[in-house]
Amino acid sequence: LLQTRELKSNGYDNRTIGSKIGVAPFIAGKYLNQAAHFKTSQLRNAVVKCVEAEVAVKTGRMNDIMSVEILILSVLQPGKE
Repeated sequence: LLQTRELKSNGYDNRTIGSKIGVAPFIAGKYLNQAAHFKTSQLRNAVVKCVEAEVAVKTGRMNDIMSVEILILSVLQPGKE
């Protein structure tokens, strides 16, 4: 969602966005519609939390299921950016 939003803000159309992220143009349009429901800061925060979760799993600090559950809860907390 963050990629589609940033590409759109750089002037790319849905066809080009789809090509760059590896999906059909109509899917890129759906991603853009979904991205409109979030602030850019929320999307960036979600990406950071995904990276943190991946690192936690790969370094053995947390198992994969628990990591995903915590990720989902942390991203869904109202008012968090």
